[in-house]
Amino acid sequence: MLGHRQLPGYVGDIWSPGALSTGVMADWPPFAVGERVRVYLEADRWRTAGWFEGAIVRIDPYSAHRSFHWVELDVPAQPLQGGWTDLISVLNPKHILRP
Repeated sequence: MLGHRQLPGYVGDIWSPGALSTGVMADWPPFAVGERVRVYLEADRWRTAGWFEGAIVRIDPYSAHRSFHWVELDVPAQPLQGGWTDLISVLNPKHILRP
Protein backbone atom coordinates (compact mmCIF):
# COMPACT_ATOMS: atom_id res chain seq x y z
CA MET A 1 0.00 0.00 0.00
CA LEU A 2 1.30 3.45 -0.90
CA GLY A 3 1.64 6.24 1.63
CA HIS A 4 0.03 9.53 0.66
CA ARG A 5 3.43 11.03 -0.27
CA GLN A 6 3.94 8.33 -2.92
CA LEU A 7 0.66 8.86 -4.77
CA PRO A 8 0.69 10.47 -8.22
CA GLY A 9 -0.26 14.13 -7.93
CA TYR A 10 1.23 14.66 -4.47
CA VAL A 11 3.21 17.92 -4.43
CA GLY A 12 4.72 19.00 -1.12
CA ASP A 13 1.91 19.05 1.42
CA ILE A 14 -0.76 19.54 -1.25
CA TRP A 15 -2.34 16.66 -3.12
CA SER A 16 -4.84 17.28 -5.88
CA PRO A 17 -6.93 14.50 -7.45
CA GLY A 18 -6.87 16.50 -10.70
CA ALA A 19 -3.11 16.95 -10.68
CA LEU A 20 -2.61 14.61 -13.62
CA SER A 21 -4.89 16.71 -15.82
CA THR A 22 -3.45 20.07 -14.74
CA GLY A 23 0.16 19.41 -15.73
CA VAL A 24 1.52 18.57 -12.26
CA MET A 25 3.11 15.14 -12.56
CA ALA A 26 2.23 15.31 -16.27
CA ASP A 27 4.91 12.75 -17.04
CA TRP A 28 3.28 10.05 -14.90
CA PRO A 29 3.04 7.38 -16.18
CA PRO A 30 6.23 7.94 -18.18
CA PHE A 31 5.95 8.87 -21.84
CA ALA A 32 6.58 6.17 -24.44
CA VAL A 33 8.04 6.18 -27.94
CA GLY A 34 5.22 6.63 -30.44
CA GLU A 35 2.99 8.50 -28.00
CA ARG A 36 1.24 11.67 -29.23
CA VAL A 37 2.14 14.78 -27.20
CA ARG A 38 1.94 18.57 -27.16
CA VAL A 39 5.17 20.52 -26.64
CA TYR A 40 5.67 24.17 -25.75
CA LEU A 41 8.31 26.20 -27.59
CA GLU A 42 9.36 29.40 -25.79
CA ALA A 43 9.55 32.74 -27.63
CA ASP A 44 13.11 33.40 -26.38
CA ARG A 45 14.39 30.52 -28.56
CA TRP A 46 11.76 30.10 -31.28
CA ARG A 47 10.24 32.45 -33.87
CA THR A 48 7.23 30.16 -33.97
CA ALA A 49 6.50 29.98 -30.23
CA GLY A 50 3.54 28.23 -28.63
CA TRP A 51 2.11 24.72 -28.34
CA PHE A 52 2.84 22.20 -31.10
CA GLU A 53 1.61 18.64 -31.56
CA GLY A 54 3.80 15.72 -32.49
CA ALA A 55 4.93 12.21 -31.62
CA ILE A 56 7.80 11.00 -29.45
CA VAL A 57 10.38 9.24 -31.61
CA ARG A 58 13.19 8.67 -29.07
CA ILE A 59 13.84 9.05 -25.33
CA ASP A 60 17.40 9.61 -24.06
CA PRO A 61 17.99 9.48 -20.27
CA TYR A 62 19.61 12.64 -18.84
CA SER A 63 19.50 11.96 -15.09
CA ALA A 64 17.61 9.78 -12.63
CA HIS A 65 14.57 12.07 -12.92
CA ARG A 66 14.73 13.62 -16.39
CA SER A 67 15.05 12.52 -19.98
CA PHE A 68 15.38 14.18 -23.36
CA HIS A 69 12.19 13.49 -25.29
CA TRP A 70 12.76 13.74 -29.03
CA VAL A 71 9.52 14.84 -30.67
CA GLU A 72 8.76 14.90 -34.39
CA LEU A 73 6.41 17.83 -34.87
CA ASP A 74 3.39 17.69 -37.18
CA VAL A 75 4.20 21.21 -38.41
CA PRO A 76 7.84 22.43 -38.67
CA ALA A 77 8.98 25.16 -36.25
CA GLN A 78 11.43 28.00 -36.86
CA PRO A 79 14.23 28.64 -34.34
CA LEU A 80 15.53 32.18 -33.80
CA GLN A 81 18.74 31.45 -35.71
CA GLY A 82 16.68 30.64 -38.82
CA GLY A 83 15.87 27.56 -40.82
CA TRP A 84 13.07 25.12 -40.06
CA THR A 85 12.98 21.88 -38.10
CA ASP A 86 10.42 19.23 -37.34
CA LEU A 87 12.56 17.25 -34.83
CA ILE A 88 13.17 18.81 -31.42
CA SER A 89 14.34 17.63 -28.01
CA VAL A 90 12.43 18.57 -24.87
CA LEU A 91 14.09 18.36 -21.44
CA ASN A 92 11.77 20.48 -19.27
CA PRO A 93 8.82 18.28 -18.20
CA LYS A 94 6.59 21.38 -17.97
CA HIS A 95 6.89 21.77 -21.74
CA ILE A 96 5.49 18.38 -22.73
CA LEU A 97 1.92 17.24 -22.14
CA ARG A 98 -0.44 14.58 -23.28
CA PRO A 99 -3.17 15.99 -25.58
